[in-house]
Parts: sequence; C-alpha cells; structure tokens
Amino acid sequence: MPYHYYNIDVRITIADKIQFNICKSIQIESTIEKLSDTAKIELPREFKNALMNDKGFSLERKNLLEYLKIGDSITIEAGYNGDLYTEFEGYLTEIGAEIPTVLECEDEMYKLRKAGMLNKTFASVTLKQLLKFIAPGYEIEALDMSLGKMLIERATPYKVIEKLKSDYGIRC
Repeated sequence: MPYHYYNIDVRITIADKIQFNICKSIQIESTIEKLSDTAKIELPREFKNALMNDKGFSLERKNLLEYLKIGDSITIEAGYNGDLYTEFEGYLTEIGAEIPTVLECEDEMYKLRKAGMLNKTFASVTLKQLLKFIAPGYEIEALDMSLGKMLIERATPYKVIEKLKSDYGIRC
C-alpha cells in the first residue's frame, strides 16, 4: 500500500550495547579525496532515553561519558518506515562536552591511525605486499604495481598510506 508520507527512522548503536533512536542531525562525509570517512552526530538538547542491551534506559541526570568512550565502535543506520540501511560504521573519536552533545566518528582508518609504529626496509615491494604488511588481518584489494625500494621508519600504517597518497596519488 503506498504511503502518503514516510517516517524517518534512525538507529545509532554504540559498542554493541547502547542504542539511540533519535538525533538532532547526522552528517556523514564519504569521499575518496580523504583517507577516511567521517560522521558527526548531534544529540537533541533534551535527550533522555536510549536502549542498553535491548532494554529501556534513561540518561536523565546521568553523565553520557560514563557509558561511552573514545574508541567505541559505532554503527549508524537510517531509512524510512522501519526499513533501515547501514550508512556508516566506525569508531567514536570525540565526545563533545557541550549541550547538545556532538559525537564525532571515523571509519576503520581510526584503527590504522592508532596502530603501533612500524619499521621496515624493503629492497623491492609491490603495493599489495606493502598494504598486507602494514594492515595484516584486513582484506586487501590493490594493484600488484611495483613501488621499488621503500623505507618505513617509525610510522603508523595511517602515515604510510598518507605517504602513498602524496607520493603516488593512490586513493583508498
């Protein structure tokens, strides 16, 4: 049956335990020009209700920072009339202290930015080999192009990818 109007639905899940079904605004930026996708969520001023472990939960007179922390996983789903689609998956990078509360998020690149420092010298390396070295455990789809000699000295995987972008014009 065709609807005369559509109800906008949203579900924001943080750390697989807290869910918000309401927000003031969501901004998602996804472009190949930047290394990572980002999202910014603004919670309403009078925000009080959430779900914790699938049960009703009130945040009235409670500090949101007791339940959320930087690095928590976040999934943003949105759609109409209960038909939700995943729009963003990533991690909390900043929790605003002002009212209304603003949550800033970054995609999987957040983990690569926070990973440990790498040191390695390659006599000859391909792009695929380099990416497998700096990001083990990730599914890699890349050209098998030769990059020649390469030195990685005290750099996070994110810094290596940044260098690939600036030196070779590689986008990911």
